[in-house]
Amino acid sequence: MKMSFIPGQLELASKDGVFSVSVEGREVFSTPSQKTAIAKFKEIRRGMEQSFPPRRPSAEDEKVSLQRMMTDVAVDETLRRPPRKRSTARSSRTFGG
Repeated sequence: MKMSFIPGQLELASKDGVFSVSVEGREVFSTPSQKTAIAKFKEIRRGMEQSFPPRRPSAEDEKVSLQRMMTDVAVDETLRRPPRKRSTARSSRTFGG
């Protein structure tokens, strides 16, 4: 298992059943409990998110993202199977079949 927060060089890694949280390559927390390690990782990450706010995508990035999304939708529509048509021969007005 490995988690990371790249802007702050924060990393959670497990090795031989021991979970360690490191910042800039320096280990700051180590425990055998995965739950405790994840909680500590999230706590440190919340503090770092104040220092490293998310960047706004540029107009070019937004354009590329929108084009990819539109292509994905077009491909999905093309690959989607049309609904099966029901045969009219399977029903009749008589009781015999």
